Amino acid sequence: MNQIDRARATVPAFAQALAVHEAGDLAAARAAYLDLIDQPQLTGLCLHHLGMLAAARGEHRVAADMFIRALQIDPMPMAYANLRATQDVIGDTAGATATLINLGCFLQQHHLQSEAVPVYRMALQRDPLSYPAHANLGTALAWCGALPEAAWHLAHALALWARVQPDFQALIRQLPAMGKPVWQL
Repeated sequence: MNQIDRARATVPAFAQALAVHEAGDLAAARAAYLDLIDQPQLTGLCLHHLGMLAAARGEHRVAADMFIRALQIDPMPMAYANLRATQDVIGDTAGATATLINLGCFLQQHHLQSEAVPVYRMALQRDPLSYPAHANLGTALAWCGALPEAAWHLAHALALWARVQPDFQALIRQLPAMGKPVWQL
């Protein structure tokens, strides 16, 4: 049972807010979420749903702010997904890529390595030179037992890091990766 379903089952007023939202009465849903937002167990969920309402009104920057605030209080995979979609709409490609990486980290922190792998792959489709996406994909793959591919991504991450950290380049040249120096990847 996810956070929304738990809140729906245990807080009748939240269940009613969701019902009004699902029925399409966005003004009443907004008012209901604002009435509930001060309850600590509902603050993140209410911010997330207020973000969904803002996105439905076409206020994507407001929606992104609501999703970010919700994630700061109560990280939820659905809030990451909605934030990324909103960032795409407003043209914040770098932010959307960072949100994917953050979602992958959230999944890894919850021991969901195999679910993090496609998220990092999506981040790398957006930015093939993303050091954190390569590094985190490498660790997730290692946890999943895909060691050769994990090593490739970790070596690639090291090579990317060496490009921006000159002091690190000499050390990296000493590490073999798939039969050739890392800096040649």
